[in-house]
Amino acid sequence: FLLRYWKRTGQDEARDMVVETLIAMEKGGMNDQLGGGFHRYSVDEYWFVPHFEKMLYDQAQLVVSYLEAFQITQDETLSKAARRTLDYVMRDMTAPEGGFYSAEDADSAADATRPKEKSEGAFYIWSFKEVVELLGEKRAGWFAWRYGIEADGNVENDPHHEFTGRNILFQAHTVEDTAHHFEQPVQMAAAALNEAESILFEVRGNRPRPHLDDKVLTSWNGLMISAFAKGAAILNAPQYAEAARKAADFLLNTMLQADGSLLRRYREGDAAIAAMLDDYAFFAQGLIDLYESTGEFRWLGAAIAITRKQSELLEDEAGGFFASAHEDAARLMRIKDDYDGAEPSGNSVTLMNLLRLHRITGQTEYETSARKLVAALQPKVAGAPSGMPQLLAACEFDI
Repeated sequence: FLLRYWKRTGQDEARDMVVETLIAMEKGGMNDQLGGGFHRYSVDEYWFVPHFEKMLYDQAQLVVSYLEAFQITQDETLSKAARRTLDYVMRDMTAPEGGFYSAEDADSAADATRPKEKSEGAFYIWSFKEVVELLGEKRAGWFAWRYGIEADGNVENDPHHEFTGRNILFQAHTVEDTAHHFEQPVQMAAAALNEAESILFEVRGNRPRPHLDDKVLTSWNGLMISAFAKGAAILNAPQYAEAARKAADFLLNTMLQADGSLLRRYREGDAAIAAMLDDYAFFAQGLIDLYESTGEFRWLGAAIAITRKQSELLEDEAGGFFASAHEDAARLMRIKDDYDGAEPSGNSVTLMNLLRLHRITGQTEYETSARKLVAALQPKVAGAPSGMPQLLAACEFDI
C-alpha cells in the first residue's frame, strides 16, 4: 500500500518507510545470512533476535515487497534479498512434484546423537570457537567483524538459555567496511568472506535440520507462485518462471476437481479438504501474475475459470465473498474475512483479481463484482483502514 501511495502522491516518506524497513530486515538476524529466507518474526526492535521458524507465506510476500522496492530504487541490496529468498525456497521448500512446502520449525537438535533434545535456533547459531576452527584465526576475524560474532556470544540478557555463548549472524559491517578495517583490498576481502560463508553453509548443512512441515497448501502456494512469477520478470531469471509453472501445474493437476472446485491441502499423495476463499483468491492471483510474466494464455484461462468457480461458490449477492461455501456443515455461520494480517484477506486479494481481470478481458462481470465488494466493505475500511492495507492497495490500483 505504501509503495502504491507513494507512486500516486509522490510523497517520498511513504517510499522511504518501506525501503528503510526492508533494508533493516535484510541486514538483521531475522534474515538467514547464510542460507537465505526470513524467519517468522523478530523479538526485538532491531530485527536481530528472531523466532527461527520459516513460513512459506512470509517468503512469498517479502519477495514481492523486495522486488517492488527494487523496481523503484534499483538498489541491488533489495534485489539480492529477493533472489536469496527465492533460491532458498527452490532449494529447501520445494517438493519434487513442484509444490511448495509450508514451513520449517524453529527448533532442532544441537547434537545428531540426541535427536530428541531440541532447542530453538540450534541449526542457525554459532560459537566463536566453531568459527575459528572452521576458518582459521585470520579469516574468522574478518568474518566475525562482518557478521557481529563475539567471543562470548552476541545475544545479551537473553532469556533463552540455548543462545548462551552463541552468535546470531547479522550484518554488523559492510564488506567495504570490513576490508577497510583490516586494511585489505575490497575484492580480496569479498572473496575471502564469500569463501567463509560457503564453508559455514556446507558445515551447517550437516547439522540436524529443523522439522519440515511438508504439507502443500493451495493458498500459500498461490502466494509463492506470484513471487516466483514476479521474480522471473523483474530479475530476468527464467529459472523462477519455471518454478512457478511447475507449482501451478502441480496444483491444477492435484487440487483442481472435475467440477472446477479446488481442494485445500496435499500431503504424501493425499489431496483433501474443500478449498476456502483464500485458496481460490491466492491461486488465481498467482495464475494472473504467471500469465503477465510469461505471456502464456493458459494461465489466464485457468485464473478466469477459478475466479468464476469462486464466485459461484462463495460470492454474496449483497457484495463480497464468504470464507467458505454454504455446504460446509461444520460452520454455524458464514463469515467474510476482511483483515489483512500475516496473510492478506481473501476479499482484499479477490478485489485486485477482479479489477485486473476486468482490465485484461473487458468483461463487465468482474467490475460489477468488484464494485459490490467495495460497497460491502466500505464501512469497515472507513472505520479501520490500517487493518486492511491490501484492500487499500487494490483501491489504489483502481484510482
